[in-house]
Amino acid sequence: MRRKMDLPHHFLARALDNRRANYRLLYACAQLDPLAFTERRAGAFPSLRAMLNRLLAVERHYLDAMERACQGRAPNERWRGFFDPAEPCGTCTELAAALADCDARLITLCRHLDASQLRLPVTVPRERGPRAERLDRLLVQLFRHQDEQRGRVHAMLAGRAVPRPPPDEPFCDGGAAWREGAAKAPGSGADEAPSASGDGPGQDLQRAH
Repeated sequence: MRRKMDLPHHFLARALDNRRANYRLLYACAQLDPLAFTERRAGAFPSLRAMLNRLLAVERHYLDAMERACQGRAPNERWRGFFDPAEPCGTCTELAAALADCDARLITLCRHLDASQLRLPVTVPRERGPRAERLDRLLVQLFRHQDEQRGRVHAMLAGRAVPRPPPDEPFCDGGAAWREGAAKAPGSGADEAPSASGDGPGQDLQRAH
């Protein structure tokens, strides 16, 4: 019997999907020549490495704030360390490991959420001063940011000699068969990056649905 998709469970499904999407994108980037990974183009984050480091920094920043709020801890006075240096991970391998750790923490946070915590105020340190945000809204903002950054990375991979994962993978019930097949494909994370339960990101998402 399927579990009802209430709001806390929806966030868990999004966190699992976020991990799988990050893994599949990093798997594609890992096939690139190192020079292509660091090649600079126009823009605020002009390389694949810069863009992915930014994705990591924002996830670390928001996640740290949410974890502290849930645990009743004070805001992080050293939060600027998430953004300075701008590119702490120099290789795709380092980025993949750092994102995997961050994604696992995000899944743990979402797995233990209940409805009463969704309105919990989260203090997010910012340059203009701390801002109090609702936990549920901050989660939405985080997932939107991750989707946007992955979309930019996906666009930067266009024309490269590496297979790109679909930018919009099926999330609805009708995509269950596709997800099951994708979980067994190279780059899915099913074999290369098992979760604590012994399954990969693809299988975890199947169970979440």
